[in-house]
Amino acid sequence: MGKSLYMIVLVAWFLVLGESFVLFEIIIPASPRIHSVGALTLFGLAKILMTFALGVLWFVVIGWMRNRYVKSKLLLDRN
Repeated sequence: MGKSLYMIVLVAWFLVLGESFVLFEIIIPASPRIHSVGALTLFGLAKILMTFALGVLWFVVIGWMRNRYVKSKLLLDRN
């Protein structure tokens, strides 16, 4: 395994740790429970959107890292 692949795994772990912290320390305590006030309140929708945004961020960063890894492999194969 090359350095690039190790970097992707390292970034993935940091994303998991960072997003878990944001989810459990910021998003969840930020407002009342969705089940007690309803999912269609402003706070409920904000919590759902912030959680969805964390998932999108994860996929964007990992996709970007994967593209860099593939490009580096293609450049190495040409030489």
